[in-house]
Amino acid sequence: MSGPSVGRATPPPGSPTFVPISQSPDYMAFRRLVAHQKKICQVAYGKCYEWGFYDCKPLNSSNISLKSMPTLLCIPHIGGTAASFFRLASTLSARGFRVIAVDYPPVDSHFEFGDSLNKFLESLDIDQVHILGNALGGFLAQHFAFVHPQGAKRVLSLVLINSFCSTRLFSMNTPYMGFFNWAPEFALKRILLRNLPQKELPPALADSIDFMVDQIESLSRDTIVSRLILNTISLTLSPALIRAAYTNRSCAVRRVTLVESMEAEDDNSDAVAVSTQLRDECRECYTAAFASLTPDVDPAVAAADAGIQPGSSLPNDGVIGEVRSAYIRGGGNFPFLSHTQELAMLVRVHMLPFSELAQEAEATAAPDGVAVPDAGTSAGSPDASDHEDCDSSPPVIVLADDVIPVGDASDTSDVDGNTAASAGDVDGNATDGSN
Repeated sequence: MSGPSVGRATPPPGSPTFVPISQSPDYMAFRRLVAHQKKICQVAYGKCYEWGFYDCKPLNSSNISLKSMPTLLCIPHIGGTAASFFRLASTLSARGFRVIAVDYPPVDSHFEFGDSLNKFLESLDIDQVHILGNALGGFLAQHFAFVHPQGAKRVLSLVLINSFCSTRLFSMNTPYMGFFNWAPEFALKRILLRNLPQKELPPALADSIDFMVDQIESLSRDTIVSRLILNTISLTLSPALIRAAYTNRSCAVRRVTLVESMEAEDDNSDAVAVSTQLRDECRECYTAAFASLTPDVDPAVAAADAGIQPGSSLPNDGVIGEVRSAYIRGGGNFPFLSHTQELAMLVRVHMLPFSELAQEAEATAAPDGVAVPDAGTSAGSPDASDHEDCDSSPPVIVLADDVIPVGDASDTSDVDGNTAASAGDVDGNATDGSN
């Protein structure tokens, strides 16, 4: 089945010959050097789940225990696979992080997903983890961190890319979920494909869309049915529910970073499948949940403001957590493919409070960093010619009302200078149960 017809903006004279991401040197090297592993996990009630994953470890870090190394778990969106994160995994592993990108198994509910993920982490001997999730992957990460009884103690932080905290809108626009169970495979894949852009795009975005079409085609029917059901079961993570996670289950989450793609200044910018309304609701949810719980607030006062019963204790010295918002201009649906260096920089800033071991691993790494070629210099990947029309202002993180610069495009090789602090209106179109 053919995917959407994605136009590609005319490249400037002298630009390298186009090579699809799936045939690019960096992807071929990743697949050659990093094995796709499978692990079968059995939960308490006897059911078994098969997880597929890539485990990217820092080079020359044998002197550091894997169990104590900062570990980032990447969960893909509704049509994604573990391979979608190959560029981000290659970049971050060169910086001292262990990155595990997963293909999660078909499940029937969010709690069943949490049970299987908990057993998967146990099988890898991972006590605590940082989770990066895109769209549906981000929602599953939030549910595991704040609702699942075991996940509340395992998750240290969240990076949510174009994600949401409620599936209510998808459920309202899917009148009959039973359709998923009997629909033919081509019809299910068409549901996923029709939310991808079908217009002329800059080369980096067009390449990422083409790659994701190939990934959707590789998904099994059972996997697609499961993900569509997870995306349309009506469930909302409210500020009260998030606060309750800290008082009832001693939630370990210390930081949440919301990464959103915003429109580029040109007319070829990519529309994000998750609507602006859903992303705004997610931001407002965390702002309300964490607003009264800052390091400068007395724990007793914070507990009272959060509706916590007298005598209850708050973890982390009275601090529930902090939320940060970050924006990538022209990042599209999949910034981990189209704007890898910018996203990697944001993840590193997010991980600063937890990254002492990562810095030690980075210091002992080989001079050339990672064995996989740099995603920013290979054919078929974004380079300077792809971003000529983009603003070259320094990338920034937005924390509350303050704008904190975190780099300068002129003096670092990790940033292409396409991240911006002011949000733009991004038209979403995921109103049919897929994103």
